[in-house]
Amino acid sequence: MSRRQVNMRLSDLTRSQLAKLCRQLAASEATIVTVAIDRMYREINQPAAVTAAGTPEEDANENRAQL
Repeated sequence: MSRRQVNMRLSDLTRSQLAKLCRQLAASEATIVTVAIDRMYREINQPAAVTAAGTPEEDANENRAQL
């Protein structure tokens, strides 16, 4: 997987939130954005969870990026 630079214009509020997350999680801006996009993507595309009535339940945390 190759990496490429992506430039974005972020609002002052978003930049402030990003900076705070970087400090709190001791992570880079790239890591924060990558994890946020991955989690949003998985949330939108995950199959509906089923109850423990005998049918398998999708593990939403499987293969998620850890900070």
